Amino acid sequence: MDKLGNYCDPIWDDDGIVASTSALKMEEPEFETGDGKNFNRSKMNVIEKLDRIVHELVETETVFVKDLENLIRTYVQPLQVQLFLPPNDVNRLAASCASMLNFQKEFLEELQEASSPCSELEDDDGRAWSNRAGTRFPFRSAENLKYAILRISCVFCNAAAKFKKYSPYCAIYLHIQTVLKIDQNLVLQKFLHSLNIKREHSETFESYLIKPVQRILRYPLFLKEISSLCSSPAMMQALTKCQQQQRENNNQFYKYLLNKIKNACEKMEKVAEYINEMQRIYEQYGHLFDQAQCLYKSLR
Repeated sequence: MDKLGNYCDPIWDDDGIVASTSALKMEEPEFETGDGKNFNRSKMNVIEKLDRIVHELVETETVFVKDLENLIRTYVQPLQVQLFLPPNDVNRLAASCASMLNFQKEFLEELQEASSPCSELEDDDGRAWSNRAGTRFPFRSAENLKYAILRISCVFCNAAAKFKKYSPYCAIYLHIQTVLKIDQNLVLQKFLHSLNIKREHSETFESYLIKPVQRILRYPLFLKEISSLCSSPAMMQALTKCQQQQRENNNQFYKYLLNKIKNACEKMEKVAEYINEMQRIYEQYGHLFDQAQCLYKSLR
């Protein structure tokens, strides 16, 4: 009763992926680098665009991990010490954030390794893929880039089921927002402001809280754009532009690459659908969960 997640446990299929629920509704974001710098993609060829997306994915993942660390250190830990909020709610938030941070650190390391020109990764089919070309990132060639994209797709396929670690956080995210009632609590507002009085971080507590939800919804968008570019005639031509025998091998590899990207996309879309569904459930029935929790506590 003291964990909302118990009411909304996901249903996982045989592959460990949450079953599809409602239709996913997401707006295409404006991709940019982690430092906020924009660039003109219209002047890039397909290899340069793919190269840039891989760089964005890893760079923004690095920023996200730092954001989680800032959320915990700057806001969550101090709130555990003070008595502004119900201790049970804050402790649940802290536990969810800690679990996410540990997972995202491992996930970031895997993405960094997968995007390295000299890395090797075994996918969920038991195949090991590596590229020993020795070039440095950015890749700038289809031959170097294709292995990185395959390994990144494998990372998402292997990690998709592990994103269920987001379930407790998403289950309490809207609940925490309701409990906080920051706009109605001047004392709490003052306390949160004091935690960042030197403006070391431009983000507010509320903006930090929503970042995990935003991040997990962006993964399918990254993968969709990668899939779209890899499916383009220009990319296929770049991958198969070689001698006849090698061209035949590359054609087989190209088909496997597209299938792996599609598989990664589908798995992460299911995860994103579940996140949306969890929020919808709480928006509709959250007040009933809260009432049931209060009633349970009164009977203990």
